[in-house]
Amino acid sequence: MADKDEDIFFKKETVHKLLSSFFKEEKTKLSSEAALLMAEMLKVFVQEAAIRSQKQAESEECDQVDIEHFEKILPQLGHRTNKQPNPSSSTYFTDFWISKVTTRGS
Repeated sequence: MADKDEDIFFKKETVHKLLSSFFKEEKTKLSSEAALLMAEMLKVFVQEAAIRSQKQAESEECDQVDIEHFEKILPQLGHRTNKQPNPSSSTYFTDFWISKVTTRGS
C-alpha cells in the first residue's frame, strides 16, 4: 500500500481554491505551506473513508464497495449535527463537507 500512497494526492491549486471559497474577506491569504498541509489532511481523510467503507462492505459480505457503504460510515468521520457547521470550529471543513455529501441526495 505504501506504493499506492505516492499516487494519491490533491493538487495544491484545487485545495487553495476550495479553502479560499470559505474566506469571508478578499484580503485573506492562504500560504503555500497551509495549502500543502490541508492537501495532506484531505489525503488522510479520504484514505480513512475508503478503508472504513471497505470494512463496512466486508462486514456485509459484499465484494464491492458501494455508495451505501460510504454513507453508513460518514457519521464516524466527523461530528454531525442538524445545524450548519460553525466557521470558527476546528472541524468546520469536515462538518461542511459531510453536510454537503449527506444532503446531496435529499
